[in-house]
Amino acid sequence: METAVGTENECWKKTYKYINTVNMILDELGNVTARNKREEADKIRIEGESHFLRALYYFTLVNLYAAPYEPEKAATTPGVPLKLTSYIEDKEYEMNPLEEVYGQIIDDLEEAEACLKQTEPVSIYHADLTATYLLMSRVYLYMQDYKNARKYAEDVLSRNNTLGDLNTFNDETGNFLNKSLPEVIFSMGGHQLSTGMMGYEGRRHYDDERPFYISDDLIAAFDDNDLRKQHYIKEEGSYYILQKVRWDSKDHPLAKCTVSENFLFRTAEAYLNLAEAAALDEDEEKAREMIGLLQAKRFAVTPAVNATGNDLIDLIREERQRELCLEGHRWYDLRRYTVCTKYPWSKVIRHVYCDYKYDRASYSYIAYKQRVYELKEYDKAYTLALPHEVTEFQNTLSRNERPERQPVETIEDDETTEE
Repeated sequence: METAVGTENECWKKTYKYINTVNMILDELGNVTARNKREEADKIRIEGESHFLRALYYFTLVNLYAAPYEPEKAATTPGVPLKLTSYIEDKEYEMNPLEEVYGQIIDDLEEAEACLKQTEPVSIYHADLTATYLLMSRVYLYMQDYKNARKYAEDVLSRNNTLGDLNTFNDETGNFLNKSLPEVIFSMGGHQLSTGMMGYEGRRHYDDERPFYISDDLIAAFDDNDLRKQHYIKEEGSYYILQKVRWDSKDHPLAKCTVSENFLFRTAEAYLNLAEAAALDEDEEKAREMIGLLQAKRFAVTPAVNATGNDLIDLIREERQRELCLEGHRWYDLRRYTVCTKYPWSKVIRHVYCDYKYDRASYSYIAYKQRVYELKEYDKAYTLALPHEVTEFQNTLSRNERPERQPVETIEDDETTEE
């Protein structure tokens, strides 16, 4: 899946590189002979972790470069190419149907389940049976298979139903999300959002220099009774920073980041998956129970959960936005809501792209032009285009052409100091 030309989109290239690494591990395991019971257990665990990771990588790819899953269309909707071998094949790759890609994800997770049932957890940095069940619940939720989504969410909670309590948490002791928090199941990856919002060497970015901003939409999603407004995000001067997994090098680089902000699995998601699956499968009482249990650990005064019908589904979706904010779920959720058979939903998203000039007077970069772009409701741009170099090299792959974007508004500051 790699080419010798420049790379337009690193995500595609890197994820297939990771998949190839997993394929090599799975191929080589067949040549490994365990000398004792401990080595046999390690071999089984590595096989299970490898299947889990391949499922997670394909789940990532298919939710970026393919349309969201619609059960009645999945057999004919293009997904992404499946490559399950480690050796080079002289062939023209094509987009496997979405149904086939999701089928492979489920197959890998079932293999992971069979292996990891035989092993003991190593640490939160290694996938285990609980993490496998949580990913299965998520995958089935995206497939709109609500009975299986519920089943595997319940399997997670039967093994670990712990939730951290923000009513008793003190920010000064560190991040709320950390490796010792019992609700954390699995963690993999880094802290790009945290570093982007905080800066280096303990210095926070000035307002006009930060690579990432917490959106007004997310800030408005929390009311003052919601403790996550203090502990997940936090107001600092004129803006909000990422607080639940923060990077702060004043004492020691990464000392307070012991879990990632992406590829982070925790029990809170199982409560939300179960609530959504139950609500969409006509068990509103169970859905309200799950939301109530989560909110009891997140609000200073627990609100009553009385919503029904579409209002209940709205509440669950809003709760998911708040609880899983800045952990890599929101884009995927917005995509799948557009094709939800029972209650489709979409919204207009506005994004501001800034051009900067260096201001000698203040020794800083200042935004001199802002271009406002909109993602329309049910927009085709919810599916990313394949990288240009990939389709140039392999012309059997469709590019997923996205509509050309033009700014809906341009704002210029004529008083900005010239470079």
